[in-house]
This record gives sequence, structure tokens and C-alpha cells, in this order.
Amino acid sequence: MRFEDFESDIVAKAKSAHIPGMEWEDVAQEFRLALWLAERRFDPKRASARTFAVRIMNNKLIDLARRSKVR
Repeated sequence: MRFEDFESDIVAKAKSAHIPGMEWEDVAQEFRLALWLAERRFDPKRASARTFAVRIMNNKLIDLARRSKVR
């Protein structure tokens, strides 16, 4: 799995995210980093690469939203 394959998903999800104090480019970079770190956990027997990538991005979005509320 390569996160470059999901660049359009990354950009679309980042642009639609409204995280206080973060620009969409920062959110996209957080997604890229999360995907890169999670890549070794990907198992094609359990889910498609796109499903895995979207789940990782959704989880990161939740983390970023929670972190912004704490600040």
C-alpha cells in the first residue's frame, strides 16, 4: 500500500475538515503521516487498501478534533 494512491482522498477529506487552528494543508500532512505510520499494519486479507486508508484518516480526524477542544 502506498499513501500516494490516496492523495485525492487525503486532500478531499482534509479540505472538508474544520479543525480550529489548523489549515487544510496541515490536516492533510497529519493524514499522510498517520497513513505512513500505519502502513505496516495493513493486511489485505482484512480490508481493501482504500478502506484501511479511510479508516486511518477518520481516526486521525477524530484525534485532531479532540486535541483542538483541549486547547
